[in-house]
Amino acid sequence: MIEIFALKNKIGIRNVLSFAIPALTFIEINIIGRLFLSELLLLLIFIFLLFINKINLNTKIFRNTFILLICWFISQVVTDIFRGTDPDDFLRGWSNIFFFLIELLVVNQIINGNEKRIYFCFLGIVLGQLLQYIFSPNKYAAEGEFWKFGIGYPLTILAFLYCSTKSIWNNKVIYTIILIIVVSTNFFLNARSLAAVSLLALIISLYTFDGGKKCKQKIYKSFSLTKILLIILFVFLSSQVYSIFILNGYAGEEARNKYLSQSSGKLGIIFGGRQELLVSSIAIIESPILGHGSWARDPKYIEMLPDLLTEYGYEDLHPFKYDEDVRRDDFIPTHSHIFGAWVYSGIFGAIFWLYILFQSFKIIFIKTRLIGEFTPIINFSSILMIWNILFSPFGAETRVYTSFTLVIILYFISKNTAKVGIS
Repeated sequence: MIEIFALKNKIGIRNVLSFAIPALTFIEINIIGRLFLSELLLLLIFIFLLFINKINLNTKIFRNTFILLICWFISQVVTDIFRGTDPDDFLRGWSNIFFFLIELLVVNQIINGNEKRIYFCFLGIVLGQLLQYIFSPNKYAAEGEFWKFGIGYPLTILAFLYCSTKSIWNNKVIYTIILIIVVSTNFFLNARSLAAVSLLALIISLYTFDGGKKCKQKIYKSFSLTKILLIILFVFLSSQVYSIFILNGYAGEEARNKYLSQSSGKLGIIFGGRQELLVSSIAIIESPILGHGSWARDPKYIEMLPDLLTEYGYEDLHPFKYDEDVRRDDFIPTHSHIFGAWVYSGIFGAIFWLYILFQSFKIIFIKTRLIGEFTPIINFSSILMIWNILFSPFGAETRVYTSFTLVIILYFISKNTAKVGIS
C-alpha cells in the first residue's frame, strides 16, 4: 500500500496524477476563498509524502524557489498581523500562498524529471481549461467572449504542445505553418496578449531550431545582441501591423474604439489596458517594505484613478469598476502577480516573483536549447509566465496551472545547467 502511494509502482500512478490533477481544476470548492478539487488532492498527497518522508528539494534552483516562497508567506503573515487584517481576508491571503507552496512541492515530486509526464501535465491543463469553459465559464466567456476568456488559451497550448512532439518539431515548415495559424487566429479574435505571447514564442523557437539529429546534441547556445535586437524589431513591426489592422476596423468597431481609448495616453496601451498598475504602483511607493495586507482595502486608491487617467492623457478611457460578485470597490486594485504580492505582503512577495521572472527570461535568452523538441511549448510557457507576472492577477485556477508550468521551467533550467556545467 505504501509503495502505491509513494508513487513507485509499475502502473504509472505518477503519469496518471500528472494528467488528472490539472484536469480536475475545473471543479471549484469554496472553503477558504476559491479552492479546487485538484488542490485538495495535492494537499492529501503532500500529507502522505510527509508521513513517508518523501518530500525532496532535489535541485538548487528549486530550493531557492522554496526558500523565497517561505519568505513571501512569512512576510504576508507579519503584514497581516501588523495591519490587523480582517480574518476572512488574511485566511484567503495565507491560503493562496500556502497552497501554492504545497502544489510546487507535490508537483515537483510527481514529475520527478520524467519528460513524458511533462506532456501529460500540459494535456491535463488543456483539458482542465476546456472543462472549465464548458461547466463553469467566467462572466466574460458566458457573455460571448468565447475565445479570449474561454477556449483560446487551451487550444493555443495544445497547438504548441503538438509542435513539441518529435515528428513535428523536426519539420520546421510544418510547425511554423501551424503556429502562424495560431498567432493569426488569436489576433483576429482580438486576444491581443495571447497573440503577442504566441508570436514571440514562435520567433524564438525559429531562432533556436536545431531540427532532426541536432536536437539530441549537447550544444550550448546563447542569444547574441544582434538576435535580441532583431526579435525586438520584429515584435515592433508586428505591433505596427496589428495597429493598422485594428484601426482599419478589420476586427470590428468595438475593438477599434477600445484600442483607440487604451492607446491614447502617454504610457501607451499596456497601462491603458491595465489601469490597476497606475494605482497599485502608488500603493507600493507608499509602503514599499511592509504590505497593505491580504486583499488590501483602502478606498482612496480606487478614488484617485480618474485623476490619474486624466493626468496621463487617457481622457476617453473610463475607469474600471470591480465586479461586485468578485470584489468590493474598496480593494486596492492590482492586476499583476508581482504588484499584487508587493501590495498585499510587501517586498518579499516582490522578490519571489522577481526571481521567477529572472528564471523565465533566463531559459529563453541565456540557457541552451538542450530542451530539444520541448522548445515551442517551453518558450510559450516561459513568455506567458513573464506576461502573467507583470500583467495578470495571481490566484484561483491560475495558482494551480502556474505550479505545474513553473516546476517544468525550473526542471529544464536545472537540466541544462547540469549538462553545460555552469551554476
